[in-house]
Amino acid sequence: MSLLLAKLIICNIFYSTNAQTFRNDYLWAESFKTFYRLNDIATDWGQARKICEAEGSTLLIPSSLTEVENLKLLISNMKAHFTAIFIGVHDQFAHGEYVTVKGYPIKDTILELLWAEGSPDNLNNNESCVVMTREGLLDDRPCDDIYPFVCKVFGNETEYSEDCYSFDLGQSLEEAGYASWSPLKQDLTTDEPQHCGAISRTGFLKVTWCDMPAMFLCEKPGSQTFRNDYMWAQAFKTFYRLHDLATNWAQARQICEAEGTNLLVPHSLEEMDNLKLLISNMKAHFTAIFIGVHDQFAHGEYVTLQGQSLDEAGYSSWSPIKQDLSTTEPQHCGAISRSGFLKVTWCDMPAMFLCEKRGCQECTANLTTPAPAP
Repeated sequence: MSLLLAKLIICNIFYSTNAQTFRNDYLWAESFKTFYRLNDIATDWGQARKICEAEGSTLLIPSSLTEVENLKLLISNMKAHFTAIFIGVHDQFAHGEYVTVKGYPIKDTILELLWAEGSPDNLNNNESCVVMTREGLLDDRPCDDIYPFVCKVFGNETEYSEDCYSFDLGQSLEEAGYASWSPLKQDLTTDEPQHCGAISRTGFLKVTWCDMPAMFLCEKPGSQTFRNDYMWAQAFKTFYRLHDLATNWAQARQICEAEGTNLLVPHSLEEMDNLKLLISNMKAHFTAIFIGVHDQFAHGEYVTLQGQSLDEAGYSSWSPIKQDLSTTEPQHCGAISRSGFLKVTWCDMPAMFLCEKRGCQECTANLTTPAPAP
């Protein structure tokens, strides 16, 4: 195939005159309603993941065989001496158990069909990150190898608002259900315009400067009915379950996923204060409970199973007593102590653990009909 013809095919697939707007260094694929960016400045897997996240996207997770076929055209543009790109799949939590950077197992997905012959083989016991070759096949490689990579973001996550000059369309205040402004008229006749919303101590809406530092609130809607072995916390719109059968961190994560939940990630000091009551039920000889935090991507860089930093998640309170990490066996898995502080511990050390279910949209709202016991 000639170079000119290849470029024409790529333009036909990845450009559209009616394309949505995102970043001008991303290509829009109308067929998949998705933006892509091929980063041909090669780096290691951990850095690739962070670059995509910083751009508001995700290290590539292919969604279909058709998408893979089209991506082969995109990665044909990378420099000739590269044979593959990093994608957002790894087995750093448990050997042989491949998950995406979003924490979802690839078992029983199309990704399992894409392994190259003989892969994964974990050569030299040092291959925990996944690449996609020019042929569209997957192979396991060392995470500190250097490859180009592709970032991806779905179009429905980036719809552009001409009115707000942003990708968040939002609702009107009336549609959202709250439009109470302070009865005291706010002075907006300042040199620097105020465009960002806030709430005052009295609960009234106000506007302020977007670049002025302020505290902020995050939310995720929840539901009320899930499983009858989980406890519902109305204040946090979340279900919790304390598992008192101790196991290692990887197995704890798998058990939560099998129950349709996730290993707990604390989101606020208030939530942790309430969780202390649940933690108080921990068996006396245990000193910590596993949570969904680790530093297995990069030593000392603690992230959640969903790929957020602790600050992004909303809770980063470590014990004021400095923890001794100078042990022969490294400690990479997150836990919380009886007092509610974060700590790190050995991933293969048996411990109790907490599962959580946030924003349970598939659950019903009928509290009188509990889910059947597992």
